[in-house]
Amino acid sequence: MKDKWKQWLKHPPILISISTWIMTIVFLGLCIFYNIKYPDAWWIYILDVLILIFSVYTIYTVVYLVKNFKEIANKHLKEGSFTHRIVNDYIYRSYFFALMSALFDIVYAIFNFVIFGLSNFDYASIWYGAIAAYFLCLGIIRAYILIRTKLVNNKTINLDDLHIKELKIYITTGVLFLVLDIYLSVFVGVKIRINAESTHGVISTITSAVYTFIKVIVAIHSYIKTRKMKKPVVQAIKALNITDASVSLLNLEITMIALFSNENTDDQSMIIVKFITAIAVCALTIILGLIMIIEGSVKLKKSRSLKGN
Repeated sequence: MKDKWKQWLKHPPILISISTWIMTIVFLGLCIFYNIKYPDAWWIYILDVLILIFSVYTIYTVVYLVKNFKEIANKHLKEGSFTHRIVNDYIYRSYFFALMSALFDIVYAIFNFVIFGLSNFDYASIWYGAIAAYFLCLGIIRAYILIRTKLVNNKTINLDDLHIKELKIYITTGVLFLVLDIYLSVFVGVKIRINAESTHGVISTITSAVYTFIKVIVAIHSYIKTRKMKKPVVQAIKALNITDASVSLLNLEITMIALFSNENTDDQSMIIVKFITAIAVCALTIILGLIMIIEGSVKLKKSRSLKGN
């Protein structure tokens, strides 16, 4: 029995992993609650030790499942099924999650447009219109990449022609990045101005932080996974993920500054920090767009000359 438990802890099944995550969340909630309510109680230290143990093991279970996800999933998936392709085909998986992201962007944009339409059109409500327009732009760019790729793949049989058409999608996406940057400048300006006058709740800030770091992890993973791939459409999706993650980081920075600022905070220095980050994000979007246009144009010219020969 003892050896069986050791084996389970070393190679945790899904149920044990989920149970550990639930216990970690419960202990974390209790730890926060009792540390605030009874900060001097001796048994608080026992609770702190428990949350530390469960947190460490939770990290282990997550790393184990991520590392062995493909092997675990393939035991339960039918060969050639949708879920099997999602797990084993990175390009197919990139298209699928790009589609989900595009749908989320558009739905979230509509949601914010509705709030903006129902508001009193005061200064603070401008934010809802700005964020709606930003997510709508992201959704349109993602939808363009996916729809054009689908049409090109359906109509093109020759691999050389397919590569040329995908390079055109890549270049066009680069141009759209430059257009997005124009709006991004307005979006960031509104965000900085609105947050100078209002604060956000702790819960919404924590939620935003979690969502932001998920985006950053996805963008980094996408960059590492695709840096040696030559498929232009995958590279375009990667660039869009990087831009999206960088804007989310900027948004989180501005939100946290607004939340944690007080009368002792140097407002002028905080504005400078926000503008420096905003300039860096806008510059990154421009650089990515230019790289896509220049690199795509060079490769397109080379591909056409090779095809001509």
